[in-house]
Amino acid sequence: VTGVTGMLASVGPESEQAARMAVSDLNATCPQIGERPVRFELVAEDDGHDLQRTARVARKLVKQKVNGVVGHLGGASTLAASKIYHEAGIPLIAAGTSASYVTREGLGTVFRVLVNDDRMARLLARYAVDTLYNKRVVIIDDQTAYGLNMAKAFEQTLLELEGRVAGHESTPPEYWGVASGALSLVEKKRPQLIFLATGEEGVAAKFVDFMRRRGVDTRMMAGDAMCLRDLPRIAGADAIEQSVFCGESGLMFSDMSDPVALAFDDRFRARYGESVYMYGAEVYDAVNVMAQAMIAAGSAEPARYLRALAQTSYTGITGPIAFDERGDNKHAPMKVYTYKKGRRVVVGMQRMPTEGDKK
Repeated sequence: VTGVTGMLASVGPESEQAARMAVSDLNATCPQIGERPVRFELVAEDDGHDLQRTARVARKLVKQKVNGVVGHLGGASTLAASKIYHEAGIPLIAAGTSASYVTREGLGTVFRVLVNDDRMARLLARYAVDTLYNKRVVIIDDQTAYGLNMAKAFEQTLLELEGRVAGHESTPPEYWGVASGALSLVEKKRPQLIFLATGEEGVAAKFVDFMRRRGVDTRMMAGDAMCLRDLPRIAGADAIEQSVFCGESGLMFSDMSDPVALAFDDRFRARYGESVYMYGAEVYDAVNVMAQAMIAAGSAEPARYLRALAQTSYTGITGPIAFDERGDNKHAPMKVYTYKKGRRVVVGMQRMPTEGDKK
């Protein structure tokens, strides 16, 4: 299920195309479930990124007795639909949202391949300490639930890595462009890094511009709210040169050099005429993860393959996939960007460490 129309119409068609490509590739292998030849079939629906329409689509799919769902796009739509599928016992793999609340309840039927927002904050803290060697940090959140959760996750990991919170300012988003309290805090504490905990793109960009205009050249870091291609235009290319860092979930193929990802993009472009832009790889992997669980369980019945899905150990286009107790992918990647000569560029790919990894 994707948003082919509505607010996410620029992303939805690609997701459906990737799902079709995955189903086609699966059927080309002549799959068997329980020693019986099968053919996977895609039922595509458009939720329009509208909650009422999302509910109608979810109930329609339940009535049709689909074996599993990959979707939706956006946190609110995914959460609303997930509860409907859960009541019917139908597994859902979310491939287009990082919103932590989607899997927070641990329903047991909801899974996700993207990195969630809490883990994004943790990965950013690791990058700050392990790569940038910035351990003394001022944290500024926007007083929203998203911002508070991001700030908490970042701080917890920072402290685990023997970093230090030099100060913490909580300021409503409407004041970020004139955040005198935050400015005073930074000038007083002189941190190595400022972490901005906000999910609002305009807020992060305004804050960067505000601080740079007042001569604050401290490094800044945030999640995907600050990963804007036009941030150099908003804040000034010279002002943010290699001093602003941001994280973003998923793979952005225009920035990739991984041969597996590039080979997938070549096949996608040959089939559809355009490169993968946003969540194509995640959707492709999600379809394959669900199909492999059915094959491993010897059944396409949700109640019978759900356990195999929860125990997934799969390596796809996006890398290794294995789910934790809440259904989140333990190995989901996050890209780290900075800005060089007026362009946003990838400087790292982060994953949560596994057992045995240092820190």
